[in-house]
Amino acid sequence: MKVTYYHNLNLQLSPVKHFLFKYDLKSGDTEKRKNHKIKTLAFIDQSIQFIVENKTRPIPPIAKTVREYKFHEIRVKDGNSLVRIFYFCYHQEKLVLLNAFEKPDLYEKGLKKKIDKKIIKILEQTKEYYQDFIKNQNYEEYK
Repeated sequence: MKVTYYHNLNLQLSPVKHFLFKYDLKSGDTEKRKNHKIKTLAFIDQSIQFIVENKTRPIPPIAKTVREYKFHEIRVKDGNSLVRIFYFCYHQEKLVLLNAFEKPDLYEKGLKKKIDKKIIKILEQTKEYYQDFIKNQNYEEYK
C-alpha cells in the first residue's frame, strides 16, 4: 500500500503536508526543540506505517473509523497535553492523508464546547476533502 497526501487544487496545497511544515527544522531552533520536532515526525511516521502494515484495518488506540464519515483517524499523543489527529482514507491501494490538526488532550473548564465545534468544522472540511479526492484523484507522494 502506498501512502499519499491529498492535494487540494483550489488551495494549491496538501493540507497534511502543510500541517507538517511546522516541524521543519529552523536555524533558530534550540537543540531541545530540534530533537522534539524530529521525535514528533518519527512518531507520526511510525503510526502511519503501523496502519499500512496492518493492511487497511484501523486498530485502536492508534487509529479508528470516524462515525458517520467515510474516513478514519490516527491519534498521535504528545505527552499529556496535546493530541495530533490525522484523517485518512483508503482508495485503490493508497492510504490518503486528508487533513490534520492539534487539540488539547485535556480540556480546561469552559473550552469543551468551543473545541467540539472546531472539531465538527474540521470533520466537515475533511468530508469535503474526501469527496474532492474521490472525484478528482489529486494527491502527492508521501515523504
